[in-house]
Amino acid sequence: MPPLSGVGRYTEQLLLDLFHHADIESIEGFIDFKMINHQNLLELTESLDKKNKTNIRQSTLSNYNMPLLKAVAKHLPFSMFIRQQIQSQLFKNKFKHYQDFIYWESNYILAPFDGYTVATIYDLSHIRHPEFHPLERTQWMDSQLPKTIKNADALTTISEFSKQEIMDCFNVPEDKISIVSPAVSSIFRYPYSEIQKQNIKQQFSLPEQYILSVGTLEPRKNIKGLVQAYSQLSPTLRDAFPLVIVGAKGWRTQETEHIIAPFLKKGQIIMLGYVAQQELPILYAAATLFVYLSYYEGYGMPIAEAMCSNTAVLCSNTTSMPEVSANSTQLVDPNDIDTISEQLTELLEDKNKRENLQKKAQYASANYCWEHSTEQLLQVFKKASI
Repeated sequence: MPPLSGVGRYTEQLLLDLFHHADIESIEGFIDFKMINHQNLLELTESLDKKNKTNIRQSTLSNYNMPLLKAVAKHLPFSMFIRQQIQSQLFKNKFKHYQDFIYWESNYILAPFDGYTVATIYDLSHIRHPEFHPLERTQWMDSQLPKTIKNADALTTISEFSKQEIMDCFNVPEDKISIVSPAVSSIFRYPYSEIQKQNIKQQFSLPEQYILSVGTLEPRKNIKGLVQAYSQLSPTLRDAFPLVIVGAKGWRTQETEHIIAPFLKKGQIIMLGYVAQQELPILYAAATLFVYLSYYEGYGMPIAEAMCSNTAVLCSNTTSMPEVSANSTQLVDPNDIDTISEQLTELLEDKNKRENLQKKAQYASANYCWEHSTEQLLQVFKKASI
């Protein structure tokens, strides 16, 4: 099964806290449209947290001071439109027993439900940048998301930027949207020893110093721009600081593949693919510099993870990324290849500047914790009981 996506990890972490929260009596859900009780769903979620090997398609029904229902449905091997019709009918039949529940849909599109509904909308990249998505996905989102936004009793999103996007594109009143920010697991905050860092380098055959970039490999993440900027570094810097790219396989253009190929042969670019969650924090901590040049983000989890890992960050100055950075990263236009290359050179050569960014980032990211995010979500649920 594919690894957890950002949406999957977000939902998983909130569920783990909700399971143990005093205000929640139970959580139930669906796996392949089969009912899963509280205990079994808890065991599944904890197992996912430990193994990080299973992808979740999130649909959650919830109730404050009554049961909180979480529906999890795996991807079906049909088109999005066909799958949506199947899901709608099956959920409609099963949800008849849960009319007094709060339904939390943690992955955009609500299934039919007669009770109180909360939908999480992460970003509107399919509207702002449809070129970064498969056509079928944008068509499906364009047809379904307006219905969800209209029918939901409450909406949540992950940043002030995304909140404003939703308000602007759908004319949604501000008081209907609440922010439930992503956070960073405590494993990214550990003071990893030099021995642990050396071990992770040996495990992945990495050099002593390296630049790190993390994210699903797709055009929106601007891997092409990153490699173009990296190619303008001096050969000496490229040899001293190989570019390590971590990310589950998404989709890359042939042009990007062509640009990457010569640097792979020289060992100046290292593609690790998907890396298990328990290994990722040490890769961050051992990196000389973290770079994230995405064109569009509703939040930008890797930026927050790098900040908590005490690693200097160079990232895009667009969309939500300055908000997440909180004045503690080096910001750059993701379209300006020359300036990106200049900033890379400066940060790689100036250790004092990197250390200054590290100090600011650790201070700014101190409150990026899941307990705080869970309380934000519970406040949304509590409105249903008023």
